[in-house]
Amino acid sequence: FPSTALFRSRDRYGLITDPTRRLVAVRHAESHKNVRGIHGGGGEELTERGRQATLAIGRAIMGLRASVEWKIVSGSAVHSAQSAQLLATQMDRQYLLSSSLDGIGLGVLAGQSEDRMDRRDPAVDSLLQKWAEGVLPISQLQVPGLEDPSAFAERVFGGLLEQWTVPSLVFVATRSTLILLWNLHLGRGRLGWNTYFASTWRHGDGVVAEDGQVRRVHLA
Repeated sequence: FPSTALFRSRDRYGLITDPTRRLVAVRHAESHKNVRGIHGGGGEELTERGRQATLAIGRAIMGLRASVEWKIVSGSAVHSAQSAQLLATQMDRQYLLSSSLDGIGLGVLAGQSEDRMDRRDPAVDSLLQKWAEGVLPISQLQVPGLEDPSAFAERVFGGLLEQWTVPSLVFVATRSTLILLWNLHLGRGRLGWNTYFASTWRHGDGVVAEDGQVRRVHLA
């Protein structure tokens, strides 16, 4: 993809900063694949620690706005779906799954452990590590089969627009979707791939957008 390519949309950024809407996007809790250092793929179930952290996330969200009628959405990966289901049960809300909200397609790296990636293709693994450390922008992350970042952005924001049928939305996110949201916020509605860097998002970290303001939070 061209390094000068931009994803521009006031509508997308307005979705986040609209004072009549409220968004809590939070990274799913720990899953078994996270323990084994596996990236992408179809996901795995939450660990027991992850299940307990998800319940803590639910309590934190209800503490933000106890009387709000939240709608809960997530991608289709196992850990995201399980997190959404646990939150929905705890918060007595409905939840919906959509593959349009999945993390970015990692191409040849999907479902691979860090050790295996290093043995299989050290050059690609080195690029991924530099991206994860915030050294390289995504425009220089040349990974075979990697989903085009413009298509990824359109997919995720199209999914959010489709699912955001009530004022208040909980989005069980992945690291890559949180990086996308945060870069959009930093760019005030513009995503330039030369300035699109990774950022650190632990399990339970997230973004809260309400009253026209956007902030980072740690919910569990």
